[in-house]
Amino acid sequence: MKEAAVKKKTKTFPLVIQEGGSTGEIYVHGFYSLRDARRFRASAARAAYRTSAPIRVPIEFEEHLDVIQDIVKAALNPAYPQDEHP
Repeated sequence: MKEAAVKKKTKTFPLVIQEGGSTGEIYVHGFYSLRDARRFRASAARAAYRTSAPIRVPIEFEEHLDVIQDIVKAALNPAYPQDEHP
């Protein structure tokens, strides 16, 4: 199925959050189908990477995965200004 056709018929897309490596980097991956997201999770599990269950995200965010990734990183590792020392 062509991407344009998927976009017109679908109002959401599956997104998976992946924890990568021993330093705990966070990555987000968008997919055109739940099947593709599940395959990715299985592949990541074989490589010992943890992943979230697929999350349905509004299609409008499809072109902004970098922003979603930054939000997820900030939520998982919040910076508290009162804890920072000049």
